[in-house]
Amino acid sequence: MNLPDYLYIPFSHAITPGYSEIERKVMQSDIVFCSGVHCIAGLQWKDFSNPPSVTFIYARTCVSTAKRVCFQNGIKVIESKEIACALFSDYICGEQICGTLFDPVIKAYASLDGYFPAKKGAAAAQNYLGDCYYNGNGVEQDYKKAVEWYSKAVEKGEANAQNSLGHCYYYGYGVEQDYKKAVELYTKAAEQGYADAQNSLGHCYCYGYGVEQDYRKAVEWFSKAAEQRNAVAQYNMGLCYHNGHGVEQDYRKAVEWFTKAAGQGFADAQNSLGHCYYNGYGVKQDYKKAVEWHSKAANQGNAVAQYNMGQCYYYGRGVEQDYRKAVEWYSKAAEQGDADAQYSLGDCYEYGNGVEQDYRKAVEWYLKAAEQGFADAQSKLGCCYYYGHGVEQDYRKAVEWYSKAAEQGNAGAQNSLGHCYRNGYGVKQDYRKAVEWYSKAAEQGFAAAQFYLGKLTAEGNGIEQNTEAGMRLIKEAAKNGCEDAKQFLEHSDKTLSEELCK
Repeated sequence: MNLPDYLYIPFSHAITPGYSEIERKVMQSDIVFCSGVHCIAGLQWKDFSNPPSVTFIYARTCVSTAKRVCFQNGIKVIESKEIACALFSDYICGEQICGTLFDPVIKAYASLDGYFPAKKGAAAAQNYLGDCYYNGNGVEQDYKKAVEWYSKAVEKGEANAQNSLGHCYYYGYGVEQDYKKAVELYTKAAEQGYADAQNSLGHCYCYGYGVEQDYRKAVEWFSKAAEQRNAVAQYNMGLCYHNGHGVEQDYRKAVEWFTKAAGQGFADAQNSLGHCYYNGYGVKQDYKKAVEWHSKAANQGNAVAQYNMGQCYYYGRGVEQDYRKAVEWYSKAAEQGDADAQYSLGDCYEYGNGVEQDYRKAVEWYLKAAEQGFADAQSKLGCCYYYGHGVEQDYRKAVEWYSKAAEQGNAGAQNSLGHCYRNGYGVKQDYRKAVEWYSKAAEQGFAAAQFYLGKLTAEGNGIEQNTEAGMRLIKEAAKNGCEDAKQFLEHSDKTLSEELCK
Protein backbone atom coordinates (compact mmCIF):
# COMPACT_ATOMS: atom_id res chain seq x y z
CA MET A 1 0.00 0.00 0.00
CA ASN A 2 1.46 3.37 -1.01
CA LEU A 3 1.02 6.26 1.36
CA PRO A 4 1.11 9.96 0.40
CA ASP A 5 4.58 11.44 0.71
CA TYR A 6 3.61 13.79 3.49
CA LEU A 7 2.55 10.84 5.65
CA TYR A 8 5.85 9.02 5.37
CA ILE A 9 8.47 10.34 7.78
CA PRO A 10 11.90 8.62 7.93
CA PHE A 11 13.71 9.49 11.14
CA SER A 12 17.17 8.07 10.53
CA HIS A 13 18.46 11.60 9.88
CA ALA A 14 17.01 13.01 13.08
CA ILE A 15 19.18 11.23 15.65
CA THR A 16 20.98 13.82 17.75
CA PRO A 17 22.88 13.76 21.05
CA GLY A 18 20.74 13.99 24.14
CA TYR A 19 18.14 11.35 23.25
CA SER A 20 17.75 8.20 25.31
CA GLU A 21 18.36 4.75 23.85
CA ILE A 22 14.65 4.07 23.60
CA GLU A 23 14.14 7.39 21.80
CA ARG A 24 16.93 6.54 19.36
CA LYS A 25 15.19 3.26 18.49
CA VAL A 26 11.97 5.12 17.90
CA MET A 27 13.66 7.59 15.58
CA GLN A 28 15.17 4.71 13.61
CA SER A 29 11.66 3.38 12.95
CA ASP A 30 10.39 3.32 9.42
CA ILE A 31 7.15 5.24 9.81
CA VAL A 32 5.68 7.69 12.30
CA PHE A 33 2.47 9.69 11.94
CA CYS A 34 1.66 12.83 13.91
CA SER A 35 -1.76 14.42 14.18
CA GLY A 36 -1.71 17.72 15.99
CA VAL A 37 -1.41 17.15 19.72
CA HIS A 38 -1.92 13.39 19.42
CA CYS A 39 0.41 11.07 17.57
CA ILE A 40 -0.18 7.72 15.97
CA ALA A 41 2.92 5.59 15.69
CA GLY A 42 3.37 2.55 13.48
CA LEU A 43 6.68 0.93 14.23
CA GLN A 44 8.40 -1.71 12.10
CA TRP A 45 11.23 -2.87 14.35
CA LYS A 46 14.42 -4.18 12.76
CA ASP A 47 15.66 -5.80 15.95
CA PHE A 48 12.48 -7.63 17.04
CA SER A 49 10.60 -10.59 15.67
CA ASN A 50 7.42 -9.93 13.69
CA PRO A 51 4.98 -9.25 15.29
CA PRO A 52 7.03 -7.87 18.20
CA SER A 53 5.77 -7.75 21.79
CA VAL A 54 5.38 -4.08 22.53
CA THR A 55 3.66 -2.91 25.71
CA PHE A 56 1.35 0.06 25.65
CA ILE A 57 3.63 2.06 27.94
CA TYR A 58 6.57 1.49 25.59
CA ALA A 59 4.47 2.50 22.61
CA ARG A 60 3.32 5.64 24.42
CA THR A 61 6.95 6.63 24.87
CA CYS A 62 7.46 6.00 21.17
CA VAL A 63 4.60 8.27 20.28
CA SER A 64 5.80 11.01 22.61
CA THR A 65 9.22 10.90 21.01
CA ALA A 66 7.76 10.94 17.52
CA LYS A 67 5.86 14.09 18.34
CA ARG A 68 8.94 15.70 19.83
CA VAL A 69 11.09 15.01 16.77
CA CYS A 70 8.39 16.12 14.33
CA PHE A 71 8.01 19.49 15.93
CA GLN A 72 11.74 19.98 16.47
CA ASN A 73 12.47 19.33 12.80
CA GLY A 74 9.50 21.23 11.43
CA ILE A 75 8.05 18.13 9.77
CA LYS A 76 4.54 18.52 8.39
CA VAL A 77 1.89 16.72 10.45
CA ILE A 78 -1.57 15.41 9.71
CA GLU A 79 -4.16 17.84 11.02
CA SER A 80 -6.98 15.30 11.34
CA LYS A 81 -6.38 12.45 13.76
CA GLU A 82 -9.47 10.69 12.39
CA ILE A 83 -7.89 10.61 8.91
CA ALA A 84 -4.58 9.52 10.39
CA CYS A 85 -6.26 6.68 12.30
CA ALA A 86 -8.16 5.51 9.23
CA LEU A 87 -5.13 5.62 6.92
CA PHE A 88 -2.88 3.94 9.40
CA SER A 89 -5.47 1.30 10.23
CA ASP A 90 -5.66 0.42 6.52
CA TYR A 91 -1.89 0.36 6.32
CA ILE A 92 -1.61 -2.09 9.21
CA CYS A 93 -4.29 -4.36 7.79
CA GLY A 94 -2.67 -4.35 4.36
CA GLU A 95 0.96 -4.73 5.37
CA GLN A 96 0.54 -6.54 8.71
CA ILE A 97 3.06 -4.24 10.35
CA CYS A 98 2.88 -4.18 14.13
CA GLY A 99 1.56 -0.92 15.46
CA THR A 100 0.14 0.63 18.59
CA LEU A 101 -2.60 3.13 17.77
CA PHE A 102 -3.90 5.99 19.82
CA ASP A 103 -7.50 7.20 19.99
CA PRO A 104 -10.36 4.95 18.78
CA VAL A 105 -8.16 2.42 16.94
CA ILE A 106 -6.48 1.38 20.16
CA LYS A 107 -9.72 -0.32 21.17
CA ALA A 108 -8.83 -3.32 19.04
CA TYR A 109 -5.67 -3.87 21.04
CA ALA A 110 -6.91 -2.85 24.44
CA SER A 111 -9.64 -5.47 24.29
CA LEU A 112 -7.11 -8.22 23.53
CA ASP A 113 -5.32 -8.61 26.84
CA GLY A 114 -3.29 -11.48 25.46
CA TYR A 115 -1.62 -9.22 22.90
CA PHE A 116 0.22 -7.34 25.63
CA PRO A 117 2.93 -9.29 27.46
CA ALA A 118 2.60 -7.00 30.47
CA LYS A 119 -0.65 -6.85 32.41
CA LYS A 120 0.16 -3.22 33.18
CA GLY A 121 0.25 -2.39 29.50
CA ALA A 122 -3.26 -3.67 28.88
CA ALA A 123 -4.64 -1.74 31.84
CA ALA A 124 -2.96 1.46 30.68
CA ALA A 125 -4.41 1.00 27.21
CA GLN A 126 -7.89 0.43 28.60
CA ASN A 127 -7.53 3.53 30.76
CA TYR A 128 -6.38 5.57 27.78
CA LEU A 129 -9.37 4.44 25.76
CA GLY A 130 -11.56 5.49 28.70
CA ASP A 131 -9.93 8.91 28.48
CA CYS A 132 -10.71 9.07 24.76
CA TYR A 133 -14.40 8.46 25.37
CA TYR A 134 -14.46 10.73 28.45
CA ASN A 135 -12.96 13.69 26.57
CA GLY A 136 -14.25 12.91 23.08
CA ASN A 137 -10.75 12.56 21.62
CA GLY A 138 -11.00 10.85 18.23
CA VAL A 139 -14.40 9.41 19.13
CA GLU A 140 -17.78 10.81 20.02
CA GLN A 141 -17.86 11.68 23.72
CA ASP A 142 -19.57 8.88 25.60
CA TYR A 143 -19.36 8.77 29.39
CA LYS A 144 -20.94 5.33 29.60
CA LYS A 145 -18.26 3.85 27.36
CA ALA A 146 -15.63 5.72 29.31
CA VAL A 147 -16.92 4.08 32.50
CA GLU A 148 -16.86 0.69 30.76
CA TRP A 149 -13.20 1.00 29.84
CA TYR A 150 -12.13 2.58 33.11
CA SER A 151 -13.83 -0.30 34.93
CA LYS A 152 -11.80 -2.87 32.96
CA ALA A 153 -8.58 -1.11 33.93
CA VAL A 154 -9.72 -0.75 37.55
CA GLU A 155 -10.13 -4.53 37.74
CA LYS A 156 -6.40 -4.74 37.05
CA GLY A 157 -5.61 -2.21 39.79
CA GLU A 158 -4.72 0.67 37.47
CA ALA A 159 -4.44 3.75 39.73
CA ASN A 160 -5.06 6.26 36.96
CA ALA A 161 -8.28 4.46 36.03
CA GLN A 162 -9.37 4.26 39.68
CA ASN A 163 -9.01 8.01 39.91
CA SER A 164 -10.82 8.62 36.62
CA LEU A 165 -13.67 6.27 37.49
CA GLY A 166 -13.85 8.07 40.83
CA HIS A 167 -14.43 11.31 38.91
CA CYS A 168 -17.25 9.66 36.97
CA TYR A 169 -19.00 8.70 40.21
CA TYR A 170 -18.26 12.08 41.78
CA TYR A 171 -19.85 14.05 38.94
CA GLY A 172 -22.39 11.44 37.82
CA TYR A 173 -20.84 11.04 34.36
CA GLY A 174 -21.99 7.78 32.78
CA VAL A 175 -23.19 6.48 36.13
CA GLU A 176 -25.51 7.61 38.88
CA GLN A 177 -23.75 10.15 41.09
CA ASP A 178 -22.36 8.40 44.14
CA TYR A 179 -19.92 10.25 46.41
CA LYS A 180 -19.26 7.17 48.56
CA LYS A 181 -18.23 5.14 45.53
CA ALA A 182 -16.06 8.01 44.36
CA VAL A 183 -14.31 8.09 47.74
CA GLU A 184 -13.79 4.32 47.58
CA LEU A 185 -12.09 4.59 44.20
CA TYR A 186 -10.08 7.68 45.11
CA THR A 187 -8.85 5.85 48.21
CA LYS A 188 -7.61 2.87 46.19
CA ALA A 189 -5.67 5.11 43.85
CA ALA A 190 -4.44 7.36 46.65
CA GLU A 191 -3.07 4.40 48.60
CA GLN A 192 -1.01 3.55 45.52
CA GLY A 193 0.52 7.01 45.76
CA TYR A 194 -1.44 8.54 42.87
CA ALA A 195 -1.23 12.27 43.54
CA ASP A 196 -4.40 13.38 41.71
CA ALA A 197 -6.44 10.87 43.70
CA GLN A 198 -4.84 11.95 46.96
CA ASN A 199 -5.87 15.50 46.20
CA SER A 200 -9.40 14.43 45.23
CA LEU A 201 -9.71 12.42 48.43
CA GLY A 202 -8.58 15.45 50.41
CA HIS A 203 -11.26 17.48 48.66
CA CYS A 204 -13.93 14.95 49.71
CA TYR A 205 -12.84 15.12 53.35
CA CYS A 206 -12.63 18.91 53.19
CA TYR A 207 -16.23 19.34 52.05
CA GLY A 208 -17.81 16.15 53.42
CA TYR A 209 -18.57 14.48 50.09
CA GLY A 210 -19.07 10.74 50.63
CA VAL A 211 -17.42 10.91 54.03
CA GLU A 212 -17.90 12.85 57.24
CA GLN A 213 -16.25 16.26 56.93
CA ASP A 214 -12.79 16.09 58.48
CA TYR A 215 -10.36 18.95 57.84
CA ARG A 216 -7.46 17.10 59.46
CA LYS A 217 -7.83 14.14 57.09
CA ALA A 218 -8.21 16.56 54.22
CA VAL A 219 -4.87 18.14 55.12
CA GLU A 220 -3.31 14.69 55.46
CA TRP A 221 -4.22 13.75 51.88
CA PHE A 222 -3.55 17.19 50.42
CA SER A 223 -0.12 17.04 52.02
CA LYS A 224 0.73 13.67 50.42
CA ALA A 225 -0.18 14.98 46.98
CA ALA A 226 1.50 18.35 47.56
CA GLU A 227 4.76 16.61 48.45
CA GLN A 228 4.65 15.10 44.96
CA ARG A 229 4.45 18.63 43.54
CA ASN A 230 0.79 18.33 42.65
CA ALA A 231 -0.07 21.99 42.02
CA VAL A 232 -3.77 21.69 42.91
CA ALA A 233 -2.90 20.02 46.21
CA GLN A 234 -0.30 22.69 46.97
CA TYR A 235 -2.99 25.29 46.35
CA ASN A 236 -5.39 23.42 48.64
CA MET A 237 -2.75 23.30 51.36
CA GLY A 238 -2.48 27.06 51.01
CA LEU A 239 -6.24 27.40 51.45
CA CYS A 240 -6.16 25.22 54.57
CA TYR A 241 -3.50 27.40 56.18
CA HIS A 242 -5.22 30.58 55.01
CA ASN A 243 -8.57 29.57 56.51
CA GLY A 244 -7.30 27.54 59.45
CA HIS A 245 -8.96 24.34 58.27
CA GLY A 246 -7.32 21.25 59.78
CA VAL A 247 -4.29 23.30 60.79
CA GLU A 248 -3.69 26.40 62.82
CA GLN A 249 -4.28 29.48 60.68
CA ASP A 250 -0.95 30.69 59.33
CA TYR A 251 -0.89 33.23 56.50
CA ARG A 252 2.86 32.83 56.02
CA LYS A 253 2.54 29.10 55.38
CA ALA A 254 -0.43 29.80 53.13
CA VAL A 255 1.77 32.10 51.06
CA GLU A 256 4.48 29.41 50.91
CA TRP A 257 2.07 26.87 49.45
CA PHE A 258 0.39 29.34 47.12
CA THR A 259 3.85 30.30 45.85
CA LYS A 260 4.76 26.67 45.10
CA ALA A 261 1.57 26.13 43.11
CA ALA A 262 1.75 29.54 41.45
CA GLY A 263 5.29 28.78 40.33
CA GLN A 264 3.90 25.81 38.41
CA GLY A 265 1.48 28.12 36.62
CA PHE A 266 -1.65 27.14 38.55
CA ALA A 267 -3.98 30.09 38.00
CA ASP A 268 -6.07 29.77 41.18
CA ALA A 269 -2.88 29.86 43.26
CA GLN A 270 -1.54 32.84 41.34
CA ASN A 271 -4.77 34.70 42.03
CA SER A 272 -4.69 33.74 45.73
CA LEU A 273 -1.10 34.89 45.99
CA GLY A 274 -2.16 38.20 44.49
CA HIS A 275 -4.93 38.34 47.09
CA CYS A 276 -2.34 37.90 49.86
CA TYR A 277 -0.17 40.72 48.53
CA TYR A 278 -3.23 42.93 48.03
CA ASN A 279 -4.37 42.53 51.64
CA GLY A 280 -1.02 41.95 53.35
CA TYR A 281 -1.80 38.39 54.43
CA GLY A 282 1.46 36.64 55.33
CA VAL A 283 3.48 39.19 53.36
CA LYS A 284 3.99 42.92 53.38
CA GLN A 285 1.13 44.59 51.54
CA ASP A 286 2.28 45.31 48.01
CA TYR A 287 -0.28 46.33 45.38
CA LYS A 288 2.25 46.07 42.55
CA LYS A 289 3.02 42.44 43.37
CA ALA A 290 -0.69 41.81 43.76
CA VAL A 291 -1.20 43.09 40.22
CA GLU A 292 1.72 40.98 38.99
CA TRP A 293 0.17 37.75 40.28
CA HIS A 294 -3.43 38.62 39.47
CA SER A 295 -2.24 39.44 35.95
CA LYS A 296 -0.60 36.01 35.50
CA ALA A 297 -3.83 34.27 36.48
CA ALA A 298 -6.07 36.67 34.56
CA ASN A 299 -4.11 36.10 31.36
CA GLN A 300 -4.86 32.39 31.74
CA GLY A 301 -8.56 33.21 31.74
CA ASN A 302 -9.12 32.94 35.50
CA ALA A 303 -12.37 34.87 36.03
CA VAL A 304 -11.75 35.80 39.68
CA ALA A 305 -8.32 37.16 38.80
CA GLN A 306 -9.81 39.13 35.91
CA TYR A 307 -12.29 40.67 38.34
CA ASN A 308 -9.43 41.49 40.73
CA MET A 309 -7.52 43.16 37.91
CA GLY A 310 -10.63 45.24 37.29
CA GLN A 311 -10.64 46.26 40.94
CA CYS A 312 -6.99 47.28 40.79
CA TYR A 313 -7.60 49.52 37.78
CA TYR A 314 -10.87 50.88 39.18
CA TYR A 315 -9.28 52.02 42.45
CA GLY A 316 -5.77 52.66 41.11
CA ARG A 317 -4.02 50.12 43.33
CA GLY A 318 -0.72 48.88 41.94
CA VAL A 319 -1.53 50.55 38.62
CA GLU A 320 -2.62 53.98 37.50
CA GLN A 321 -6.38 54.38 37.92
CA ASP A 322 -8.08 53.65 34.62
CA TYR A 323 -11.85 53.07 34.48
CA ARG A 324 -11.70 51.92 30.87
CA LYS A 325 -9.23 49.15 31.68
CA ALA A 326 -11.29 48.28 34.74
CA VAL A 327 -14.29 47.81 32.45
CA GLU A 328 -12.21 45.64 30.09
CA TRP A 329 -11.26 43.27 32.90
CA TYR A 330 -14.71 43.30 34.50
CA SER A 331 -16.16 42.41 31.08
CA LYS A 332 -13.84 39.41 30.64
CA ALA A 333 -14.82 38.03 34.04
CA ALA A 334 -18.50 38.94 33.69
CA GLU A 335 -18.77 37.08 30.41
CA GLN A 336 -17.54 33.97 32.25
CA GLY A 337 -20.36 34.37 34.74
CA ASP A 338 -18.47 35.92 37.66
CA ALA A 339 -21.17 37.61 39.77
CA ASP A 340 -18.82 40.14 41.40
CA ALA A 341 -17.69 41.28 37.97
CA GLN A 342 -21.23 41.39 36.61
CA TYR A 343 -22.26 43.61 39.51
CA SER A 344 -19.22 45.88 39.09
CA LEU A 345 -19.81 46.16 35.36
CA GLY A 346 -23.42 47.11 36.04
CA ASP A 347 -22.18 49.77 38.45
CA CYS A 348 -19.86 51.18 35.75
CA TYR A 349 -22.75 51.45 33.31
CA GLU A 350 -25.03 53.01 35.95
CA TYR A 351 -22.58 55.80 36.78
CA GLY A 352 -20.76 56.07 33.44
CA ASN A 353 -17.34 55.07 34.75
CA GLY A 354 -15.16 53.90 31.85
CA VAL A 355 -18.20 53.61 29.57
CA GLU A 356 -21.01 55.82 28.44
CA GLN A 357 -23.76 55.88 31.06
CA ASP A 358 -26.42 53.35 30.12
CA TYR A 359 -29.10 52.35 32.65
CA ARG A 360 -30.40 49.56 30.44
CA LYS A 361 -27.00 47.87 30.30
CA ALA A 362 -26.62 48.44 34.03
CA VAL A 363 -29.89 46.57 34.59
CA GLU A 364 -28.76 43.81 32.22
CA TRP A 365 -25.60 43.12 34.24
CA TYR A 366 -27.24 43.61 37.64
CA LEU A 367 -29.84 41.05 36.62
CA LYS A 368 -27.20 38.46 35.67
CA ALA A 369 -25.54 38.83 39.07
CA ALA A 370 -28.87 39.02 40.93
CA GLU A 371 -30.03 35.75 39.40
CA GLN A 372 -26.95 34.12 40.93
CA GLY A 373 -28.11 35.30 44.34
CA PHE A 374 -25.67 38.22 44.60
CA ALA A 375 -27.28 40.40 47.27
CA ASP A 376 -25.74 43.75 46.29
CA ALA A 377 -26.96 43.27 42.72
CA GLN A 378 -30.43 42.33 43.94
CA SER A 379 -30.54 45.51 45.99
CA LYS A 380 -29.34 47.59 43.02
CA LEU A 381 -31.93 45.98 40.78
CA GLY A 382 -34.56 46.88 43.34
CA CYS A 383 -33.41 50.51 43.14
CA CYS A 384 -33.63 50.44 39.33
CA TYR A 385 -37.28 49.34 39.53
CA TYR A 386 -37.97 51.79 42.38
CA TYR A 387 -36.70 54.81 40.43
CA GLY A 388 -37.40 53.54 36.91
CA HIS A 389 -33.76 53.53 35.81
CA GLY A 390 -33.29 51.35 32.73
CA VAL A 391 -36.68 49.73 33.28
CA GLU A 392 -40.24 50.89 33.68
CA GLN A 393 -40.87 52.01 37.27
CA ASP A 394 -42.45 49.15 39.19
CA TYR A 395 -42.65 49.29 43.00
CA ARG A 396 -43.82 45.67 43.26
CA LYS A 397 -40.74 44.40 41.44
CA ALA A 398 -38.62 46.75 43.52
CA VAL A 399 -40.03 45.14 46.69
CA GLU A 400 -39.43 41.69 45.21
CA TRP A 401 -35.72 42.34 44.63
CA TYR A 402 -35.25 44.30 47.86
CA SER A 403 -36.74 41.35 49.74
CA LYS A 404 -34.31 38.85 48.19
CA ALA A 405 -31.34 41.00 49.18
CA ALA A 406 -32.76 41.94 52.60
CA GLU A 407 -33.25 38.31 53.54
CA GLN A 408 -29.53 37.80 52.89
CA GLY A 409 -28.75 40.57 55.38
CA ASN A 410 -28.06 43.38 52.92
CA ALA A 411 -28.46 46.52 55.05
CA GLY A 412 -29.22 48.85 52.13
CA ALA A 413 -32.00 46.58 50.91
CA GLN A 414 -33.40 46.24 54.44
CA ASN A 415 -33.52 50.02 54.71
CA SER A 416 -35.19 50.34 51.29
CA LEU A 417 -37.71 47.67 52.18
CA GLY A 418 -38.46 49.67 55.32
CA HIS A 419 -39.20 52.70 53.09
CA CYS A 420 -41.59 50.66 50.96
CA TYR A 421 -43.57 49.46 54.00
CA ARG A 422 -43.54 52.94 55.61
CA ASN A 423 -44.87 54.62 52.48
CA GLY A 424 -46.95 51.77 51.01
CA TYR A 425 -44.88 51.51 47.81
CA GLY A 426 -45.44 48.10 46.16
CA VAL A 427 -46.95 46.75 49.37
CA LYS A 428 -49.72 47.67 51.76
CA GLN A 429 -48.53 50.35 54.19
CA ASP A 430 -47.41 48.67 57.39
CA TYR A 431 -45.48 50.64 60.03
CA ARG A 432 -44.72 47.52 62.07
CA LYS A 433 -42.99 45.88 59.13
CA ALA A 434 -41.23 49.14 58.37
CA VAL A 435 -39.89 49.18 61.95
CA GLU A 436 -38.85 45.53 61.60
CA TRP A 437 -36.74 46.15 58.49
CA TYR A 438 -35.35 49.50 59.65
CA SER A 439 -34.29 47.78 62.88
CA LYS A 440 -32.37 45.06 61.02
CA ALA A 441 -30.49 47.66 58.98
CA ALA A 442 -29.94 49.94 61.99
CA GLU A 443 -28.36 47.06 63.94
CA GLN A 444 -25.74 46.91 61.19
CA GLY A 445 -25.01 50.62 61.66
CA PHE A 446 -26.82 51.75 58.51
CA ALA A 447 -27.23 55.47 59.22
CA ALA A 448 -30.34 56.16 57.13
CA ALA A 449 -32.18 53.28 58.81
CA GLN A 450 -31.20 54.62 62.24
CA PHE A 451 -32.69 57.98 61.31
CA TYR A 452 -36.02 56.64 60.06
CA LEU A 453 -36.31 54.18 62.93
CA GLY A 454 -35.66 57.09 65.30
CA LYS A 455 -38.44 59.11 63.71
CA LEU A 456 -40.93 56.25 63.90
CA THR A 457 -39.95 55.63 67.52
CA ALA A 458 -40.34 59.31 68.43
CA GLU A 459 -43.71 59.43 66.66
CA GLY A 460 -44.92 56.07 67.98
CA ASN A 461 -45.66 54.63 64.51
CA GLY A 462 -45.37 50.84 64.42
CA ILE A 463 -43.63 50.88 67.79
CA GLU A 464 -44.33 52.17 71.29
CA GLN A 465 -43.66 55.92 71.38
CA ASN A 466 -40.42 56.89 73.06
CA THR A 467 -39.21 60.37 72.17
CA GLU A 468 -35.96 60.08 74.08
CA ALA A 469 -35.01 56.77 72.45
CA GLY A 470 -36.02 58.12 69.07
CA MET A 471 -33.79 61.19 69.44
CA ARG A 472 -30.87 59.00 70.49
CA LEU A 473 -31.22 57.04 67.27
CA ILE A 474 -31.45 60.21 65.17
CA LYS A 475 -28.31 61.62 66.83
CA GLU A 476 -26.50 58.33 66.20
CA ALA A 477 -27.54 58.52 62.55
CA ALA A 478 -26.21 62.08 62.28
CA LYS A 479 -22.95 60.98 63.89
CA ASN A 480 -22.69 58.22 61.27
CA GLY A 481 -23.05 60.74 58.45
CA CYS A 482 -26.77 60.76 57.63
CA GLU A 483 -27.49 64.19 56.11
CA ASP A 484 -31.26 63.87 56.69
CA ALA A 485 -30.57 63.30 60.37
CA LYS A 486 -28.25 66.32 60.54
CA GLN A 487 -30.84 68.56 58.91
CA PHE A 488 -33.56 67.23 61.20
CA LEU A 489 -31.50 68.01 64.28
CA GLU A 490 -30.63 71.50 63.01
CA HIS A 491 -34.30 72.17 62.32
CA SER A 492 -35.27 70.79 65.75
CA ASP A 493 -32.69 72.96 67.52
CA LYS A 494 -33.86 76.04 65.59
CA THR A 495 -37.50 75.33 66.41
CA LEU A 496 -36.66 74.80 70.07
CA SER A 497 -34.71 78.07 70.19
CA GLU A 498 -37.63 79.94 68.65
CA GLU A 499 -39.98 78.41 71.18
CA LEU A 500 -37.71 79.46 74.06
CA CYS A 501 -37.55 83.07 72.75
CA LYS A 502 -41.34 83.47 72.80
